[in-house]
Amino acid sequence: MLLRCLLALAGGLVLAAAFEPVAYSWLMPPAIAVLVLCVRGLGPRRAWLPSLVFGVGFVYAVMVWMRSVGTDAWIAMCAMEAAFFVPLGIGISWSMRVRAWPVLAALWWVGIETWRSGF
Repeated sequence: MLLRCLLALAGGLVLAAAFEPVAYSWLMPPAIAVLVLCVRGLGPRRAWLPSLVFGVGFVYAVMVWMRSVGTDAWIAMCAMEAAFFVPLGIGISWSMRVRAWPVLAALWWVGIETWRSGF
């Protein structure tokens, strides 16, 4: 599980590099593939941890600009945003048990992003 979490953290940081100021958008598909590989074969009771670590790596790196508002606000907001990756990882791990898992995983991603953007 430690290796999965470290890989998920690296994947989250790679996903953050797909956004500004680095903006290597081609890194997005491999970063998402890392998340999928990290939760592959895990049940929902174990898939939450690598997905949370992925979210922490991504959100804290991409929202570093918010420290200018305040470090406490940055920590609280990023913790809240990273928590949205938990149901995503659980949903992806559940989806991988079905033959049409790529479609279901994409629906989970879009659904969680829609939920998060409305929040």
